[in-house]
Amino acid sequence: MVNTRHRTWRSYESVVQGIFQLLVDQDSVHNIRVDHNVTLQGKSETHQIDVYWKFEMGGVPHETIFQAKHWRKAVDKGELLKFKAVIDDFPGSAGVFVTKKGYQRGAREYAEKHGITLYQLDESQPHNVKISTLGWAQGWISLMHLCGSPKNEKRGAQD
Repeated sequence: MVNTRHRTWRSYESVVQGIFQLLVDQDSVHNIRVDHNVTLQGKSETHQIDVYWKFEMGGVPHETIFQAKHWRKAVDKGELLKFKAVIDDFPGSAGVFVTKKGYQRGAREYAEKHGITLYQLDESQPHNVKISTLGWAQGWISLMHLCGSPKNEKRGAQD
């Protein structure tokens, strides 16, 4: 029997990788690699990484680790704690968490305090996805604004 749930979350990770691949295919940064479902050695452990992006800007290398969760419930703080442990095992890397159903308040607060960027991507919502008669799909992701961040406070005043 084929495990369709496994295919669904793997497909979700592929969508996340594809979206960020489009962002990195532009010319403002030198992209070294964008990988999906890779196992990488951190400073103390090996980790399965949903999406890994390494690029160079201004001669300085950068690494971003993405965690994608295709869940039917909001992500809780415990998942962000586990993700932070992975990020910390790759010194100097940034973390981006993408999920379908959003985040519990404790998770959002933890992410804000620890510099983890949160996105919500729900491809099932009509306002997020448009499908043409030819079968092409167009979707959007949106950055979740976190209260208390000086950058977001300024942006909130402009919205």
